[in-house]
Amino acid sequence: MVRTDRTPAVGLGTLDDAALRELVARAVPDTALEDVMPVTPGPAEWTPARLQAFIEFHRGRRGGLEGPAREVSFVVRVDGVACGVVRLQRVSPGALEVGMWLARSARGRGVGGQVLVAAAQRAAELGARKLVAETTAGNLAALAALQRIGARISSPSETGAVHAELDLTRFTG
Repeated sequence: MVRTDRTPAVGLGTLDDAALRELVARAVPDTALEDVMPVTPGPAEWTPARLQAFIEFHRGRRGGLEGPAREVSFVVRVDGVACGVVRLQRVSPGALEVGMWLARSARGRGVGGQVLVAAAQRAAELGARKLVAETTAGNLAALAALQRIGARISSPSETGAVHAELDLTRFTG
């Protein structure tokens, strides 16, 4: 559904094979390789082998919070179009870490904040009491979005790492 108030409609969906194919076709070409998956040796651009590695990376993480990766991932849809992925990973009892990537075309439009709210709601539904995020002092968009939804943000470490925590009690019930 396209909204008329110019605010993008953002939703989370199942990261199945159809969503992965859509991401490869639409979102991945609009991202940097290092934004969407761990960097491995080889060329720094999207090649057929890297696209297959992207698909296998996400397929291999489908075990859910009790699986080997201890995470659940969702396709991010903006106005119905696959534009990224958000993941929730168990880091301790009651705490899930959020991570996401968005295609360049989805950035700067308030999408990240909407995704964080949706991820916080999902985390609360999954029984988490706390949502954590790890980013860098230079990632101003992420820090602003985290702050807008009420996360407590740590001071940057000597390396520039920043830790954020969000109490999920307001996302329950």
